[in-house]
Amino acid sequence: MLPKICAFTGHRPSRIPGGHNEKSAAFRRLCTAIEAALRQAVAEGYTVFRSGGAMGFDLWCAEAVLRIQKERAPIQLHFLLPCETQANAWPACWRERYFDALANADKVTYVQARYSAGCMFRRNRALVHGAHLMIAYFDGKARGGTAYTVSHAKKEGLPVWNLFKNANQA
Repeated sequence: MLPKICAFTGHRPSRIPGGHNEKSAAFRRLCTAIEAALRQAVAEGYTVFRSGGAMGFDLWCAEAVLRIQKERAPIQLHFLLPCETQANAWPACWRERYFDALANADKVTYVQARYSAGCMFRRNRALVHGAHLMIAYFDGKARGGTAYTVSHAKKEGLPVWNLFKNANQA
């Protein structure tokens, strides 16, 4: 039997309320929404979770998968990354989280070795290809990688669970 695959897409910290303050109430609401969505997906039989590894929502979801995995949940974390140099220019705190998550992942795949124009969009298409569900944090603005990925997922017939509204309700 083939695994049910769930992919993540979402904004960077600057476009997420509380994204730069992980002690804020807004960030705690987002974490609660992520965990609830993951637990619902697991309850519905999803066993493989794909992350593109970007700062913000992608990494927060990956970290949540790893926490749930420690409860002996039979799930896997797969990273589909645009290139080997994705995190080179990131702040040290994000690079540390990124490499820690990669070290604990069940699988890491690079779309290509080096950055080039379009590699992020190739990664986004790869996240959708073969997936059965998309969990997103999408603010509805029709620009950027998250908008592209959500649009592509919908065109491919994937249900999209957008946590934007859930995470922003006080």
